[in-house]
Amino acid sequence: MYANLTEVLPQKRLPDFASLWRSRSDTARAAKCSSHAAALLADIESQVGSQSINITELVDTVIEAVATGATLGELTACWWGAPKARDSATPIVMQRRTEAYETLRQKAAERVSRTGQAPTVFLANMGPLRQHKARADFAVGFFQPGGFSVINPDGFDSVENAVNAALASGAPIVVICSTDDTYPELVPAFTEQIRKQNAGLSIVVAGYPKEHAARFQELGVDEFIHLKADNLQILMKLQAIAGA
Repeated sequence: MYANLTEVLPQKRLPDFASLWRSRSDTARAAKCSSHAAALLADIESQVGSQSINITELVDTVIEAVATGATLGELTACWWGAPKARDSATPIVMQRRTEAYETLRQKAAERVSRTGQAPTVFLANMGPLRQHKARADFAVGFFQPGGFSVINPDGFDSVENAVNAALASGAPIVVICSTDDTYPELVPAFTEQIRKQNAGLSIVVAGYPKEHAARFQELGVDEFIHLKADNLQILMKLQAIAGA
């Protein structure tokens, strides 16, 4: 909620990872064990696999192998062999709580730099202020965290005027904002007119009139935004539709 779309992010100063990798790889290769160390590793593996192990001799061989460049991984392999598939595990990737939303914002910013315009949503606010304001305010708060530019006009007195304004805006996403009581009449009429003139627009209803939801989807409503909706997943989907 209350995303600040005017904030300027600090410029990232990332190292040249490719160059760093090459440098460290060269260093590792330079320190990599010689043929003598390879022979020592083979000797260690042989000693470990023998019936009787001379611990003193084994430790001396390990020390000599390390001194010539053998790595901890190579020494471990002498004991346990190559890791098997069943021994592997998928690592847990650490992620900050806000990272997914930062990614959304970054995608929106990249679209601005590429096209000069953020992904845009048009609010089809129906009726007087008291009729649409609650849902319009909710829609603004729903979309702005994803970097969407929200066109939030005054209320329209007819479906035809709202449809014309939505089409003229060029926004790829239109959100119908009104009350549950008015939706049974407004949504079918609005959806029908939009689909006739631009079948590619995404139509969203602010709210979730449960008893009418299935029918509205059959008529062409793509999404419902409400308190229990998955904000992140919906924003990701609609960002892609909006070209971010």
